[in-house]
Amino acid sequence: MSQKLIIRAKIQILEKKREKFLEESEHLQKRIQETAAKKDEFVVEASSVRQKINEEGDILQALKGKMRLKESKIRDLQSEISNQDSKRRGMERSRGSFEQRKQRIIEQIAKFEEESQCEKRKEEAAATQVKMEKITNKETELVERLRLAQQERDELQRLHEQAVSDQNEAVRESRKVSTQVNELEQELHRSEITAKNAVMRFGESIPKILEIMNANADKFEHVPRGPIGMYMKLRDRKWTFAVEEATRRLLTSFVFHSKRDHQTFERMMRANRVTGALPNAIFTRFTTPPHDVRANEPSSEWETILRVVEITDNVVRNVLIDMASVEGTVLLNSDQDARRIMDGMCPDKCVRAYTTTGGMAMGRNRRGEGFYRFYACRTPPRAVLLSEQDASVDSSAMKAELKRLQDKSKGMQERIKKATAEAAQAQRELGKALQSYSAIETDLNRLRSQYRSLERRLEQLEMDDDMSVVENMRKSLDELNIQIAELEEEFLKLDERAFMALVEGLSGVVAAGNFSRYELKFPRPMRIVLESVEGDADLYFSYTNQGVSFELDKHDASSATCGLDYIDVASYPRPSYLAVYGHPFKNESSYRLLIMVVPDGNFEHGPELIHRWAELVQHDSGGNGRDPIYMDILSGILEILVEILL
Repeated sequence: MSQKLIIRAKIQILEKKREKFLEESEHLQKRIQETAAKKDEFVVEASSVRQKINEEGDILQALKGKMRLKESKIRDLQSEISNQDSKRRGMERSRGSFEQRKQRIIEQIAKFEEESQCEKRKEEAAATQVKMEKITNKETELVERLRLAQQERDELQRLHEQAVSDQNEAVRESRKVSTQVNELEQELHRSEITAKNAVMRFGESIPKILEIMNANADKFEHVPRGPIGMYMKLRDRKWTFAVEEATRRLLTSFVFHSKRDHQTFERMMRANRVTGALPNAIFTRFTTPPHDVRANEPSSEWETILRVVEITDNVVRNVLIDMASVEGTVLLNSDQDARRIMDGMCPDKCVRAYTTTGGMAMGRNRRGEGFYRFYACRTPPRAVLLSEQDASVDSSAMKAELKRLQDKSKGMQERIKKATAEAAQAQRELGKALQSYSAIETDLNRLRSQYRSLERRLEQLEMDDDMSVVENMRKSLDELNIQIAELEEEFLKLDERAFMALVEGLSGVVAAGNFSRYELKFPRPMRIVLESVEGDADLYFSYTNQGVSFELDKHDASSATCGLDYIDVASYPRPSYLAVYGHPFKNESSYRLLIMVVPDGNFEHGPELIHRWAELVQHDSGGNGRDPIYMDILSGILEILVEILL
């Protein structure tokens, strides 16, 4: 305070001097006006005065800076003193508790030495036996109640599991019915639009597209072909679904001779406002002669797509050969035949096989060439795109089936509501049963604990005599004296343990080119030291960027040496972020990370402290070396690790 008063006095003096100099300057100005002869002399004198004022002002600012630094140090010291006082108060409370226990034992010893306790001990032993008998009877009753509660709990658990199972089954069945309803609605819609125009099975906009395309045929170099499925007719209807599965992605596509024809096609569709997505485009030269595939086909004993399908256009035939390998796709009657034939007896020149139910198989021949794979079809074997144009569909039957499925879906929803309510009721009853069981179990454990305590007390009463009781009390008194002495030593060791309580170490492994990232939550200055045990790990730090990395705009400090790496972190609002980077030329790098919190910002211990790793780790694992005074600080350090991103 005296120093502050001195500084303030100096400031006031300087302010007065300044005012005086200003007055003198005004006076000089008047004298300058009165006499020009003395002008130069007064100007020099005024300049000198201003220089002195500036010098005194600089001194004043320096003193203010020193004062702020001193005030900051005082606040830190006050915080440390507060922490030390808190620690000492806790230790004083412990010492007071020990002293009270010590006094009680001394009083009990005096009491035992004054009178014999034999009769009282016998009476206490008899009363203890009576209590133990009562506890035994009550324990038998509680064991029976616990058994009944367990039976009730198990039964309710079974009912709850059954209710949940019924609920899940109802939900699965409802989803299955909903799927069937959606599929049937789609099929009914396709049937209705196909009944109007068979070409619409390839898409509702296909008839309009064909009409526009044919009306403007002269604008194309070659009129496009499409949809491809319209040029395919099966000689044997049993293979319809198999062929459709094998060529599904091509059936709705259009074939174009050139990009120019395709651009013309797109302009036509836009001009005629054809909505929706346009058909997929395939490009091939229409002038290419029909492919001769006799050398690439399996033997004639095997049915292939090319053999069972009549293709009315050579351009479409070439596309199906090029893109679907129809000449090498074998057709088999069943999934069982596909598994048997394609696994070791695959026909020569067979690319793949499809079955009447839509299953697809890749084969391995007798020479062991190829890889066997089989994929069963999970959808009903019902053809849509390659169905007969004049195939009649019983829409009334489909509507009746749709109505039945919709009614079934409503019934399933009611069933789900009922099952959900039953499951909730079972859950509530099970919760009550579990609470009852837990309460009985707690009572039983407490009763058994009381019984064991009484049993130990009875043994002590039967074995001890008056002198042994007094001797035991004296031993307890000696132990308390030892504890009090140890507590006194703790007061002396408080400063010595302070530094170790502010040190935390952890180790880890980081892969090449990867980061292990940490979040620092404690808002005090700290020194972070990194030692690469194997490989080469580098250290990066950012005050604000959670994705801290080696990029210049993503870190505020870094250390990437071949030896010890360390960074000093100033006091700053937390959280801040730390990253350990594994050198890309090392498969992985193992490292040790040491965090030293320094409340006053003076880093007295160098990074070489990490070489005492074994001592620090042993100190940390012991747990007894840490003082409650520093637990707030240490808890902040222990919250460093939030996530590691590899």
